[in-house]
Amino acid sequence: MMKRKEIWLKIYQKLPLIERLRRWFNGISIQKKLMLAYSILALVPMLIIAGYTYRNTKQILLNGLYEDLTAQLELTRKKLDEKTNGFYAVSNMIYMDSTLQSYLTVDYSNQGYEDLYMYVDDLFTGMQTLYPDICNISIYSSNQTLPQDKYYFYSLDAENLPDWYGKTSRAGGILYMESQPDGLISFTRLLNLYESGNYEIFIELKMDQDTVNEMLNTGDDEVTIVLTDEAGIVDAASTPALIGKELELEDQIVVSAATKYCGTLQMFTDPGRFDAQAGKAASGIFLVFFASAGMALAASYIYSRSFKRNVQKVLDGAKSIGDGNLEYRILNPGRDEIGQIAESVNLMGTRISHLIEESYKKELARKSSELNLLQEQINPHFLYNALSSISSLAMKNKDRETSQAIVYLSEFYRISLNKGKQELSVREELSLLESYLKIQKMRFGDTIIVEYDLDESLLERKVMKLTLQPIVENAIHHGRTDASDYFHILIRLFEEQDKTVLEIIDDGCGIPADKLMQLQNSMNQAQGGYGLRNVNIRIRLQYGERYGVYIESEPGFGTKVRIELPGA
Repeated sequence: MMKRKEIWLKIYQKLPLIERLRRWFNGISIQKKLMLAYSILALVPMLIIAGYTYRNTKQILLNGLYEDLTAQLELTRKKLDEKTNGFYAVSNMIYMDSTLQSYLTVDYSNQGYEDLYMYVDDLFTGMQTLYPDICNISIYSSNQTLPQDKYYFYSLDAENLPDWYGKTSRAGGILYMESQPDGLISFTRLLNLYESGNYEIFIELKMDQDTVNEMLNTGDDEVTIVLTDEAGIVDAASTPALIGKELELEDQIVVSAATKYCGTLQMFTDPGRFDAQAGKAASGIFLVFFASAGMALAASYIYSRSFKRNVQKVLDGAKSIGDGNLEYRILNPGRDEIGQIAESVNLMGTRISHLIEESYKKELARKSSELNLLQEQINPHFLYNALSSISSLAMKNKDRETSQAIVYLSEFYRISLNKGKQELSVREELSLLESYLKIQKMRFGDTIIVEYDLDESLLERKVMKLTLQPIVENAIHHGRTDASDYFHILIRLFEEQDKTVLEIIDDGCGIPADKLMQLQNSMNQAQGGYGLRNVNIRIRLQYGERYGVYIESEPGFGTKVRIELPGA
């Protein structure tokens, strides 16, 4: 623990002073912040003015000057960036022009330049029309077969490379600005579209230096703005005589700002211009501060205590509601802005409470109604099929078998009703299925063969009532190809990861691919069907979207229905 504190202390000590003060100020209470603010504005200035009135007043004026200079410099920077953004847009259009790239990488040893000149002239002339500040656009290339007209095209000769070559190469795709001896400013950029190209290609855009100088002119003769490169050399200035020089500005008031593509803007002026103003203001400031300091300190203490108390009320209320105590209310919040926030917190707690209650009731009602509806859809459907089977037996066998079928049906409903419960154990669900199969075997005889592969440790797991029967019923009625053929059904029960899995596998006729896709797409729709879809909807409503029914089938090989349920 001590080592961690020492490491943090070292990191903290390396932070800039302003950042350290900001972090410290953010960490103290709001009452201390208010007291500190009033102390700085009242007591500290009074003590400083006692010995350094003149200097302090001058500093206040200088601070105002810094703000003015910073605002003016920022405005100039934006104007310059807007201008050079156009240059960057031009370079981007040229950079992305694949047609131009193909022209520039062609070997012209055995062909003419007519198409190249026509394309380049149209392209560059159009861009200069859109951006009239661009005096000239040129291409520098190591492709020695290109024309060397010293207007559009220049050769990159290893023995006579331009001054900007090294810095532009290192800059990659960034636009690089440099002042030229002929009174122009060049903007250069690497133009290779593909890094694996065989040639080095650069684009150079030129602008008249006077255009930049005019943008730097503020109209105030006592304020100078210069544009310097990374070495500190002046590329442009509101005072043109400074161009090409390296400035020494230790005794000046200086503000600076980095531009996107043109280096650094610096604005400076002589601080001596404010000496007279500071002297006039110093004598009156001391008396004003001396009289008001005591009153300001007392007022700040009283107000900060009241403000802190009201803020603490709101914090306590918000924290209580956030912790789940939705009945908490902030008492006597007042009528100011803090009071309005407190009222909003109270209202938020009330609304959250009402919304939770309303949403909970609606969700319970929705699930209950949907479960009941789906349950009612299945029971009449099965009852219809069961009675149909019994009717057929009655017509065929008259008394004994019909009586036995009715006994099986009664047993089925005795288990399925289950005192109104929606869930059974897997053991009970299998017993329910057996009652149904007894009825079906009376109708179809020994042609239906059901086998079980069960993990007996899972028989007490819970399952939605009437989960297996509708699926087995579907298998019998839709999977058998001929009433006289043997039809096998395998029912498996096992655990996979964190799920209880039931599988119903038959060796019937299977489901055609188009019908299988249609069935799978409709599995989550509760209307218009029974069996698989209803079982799937009921499981998802009861246990969530992670669980449900999944189908695999292939014509001629049978069908497998997989039911995934929650684990232990």
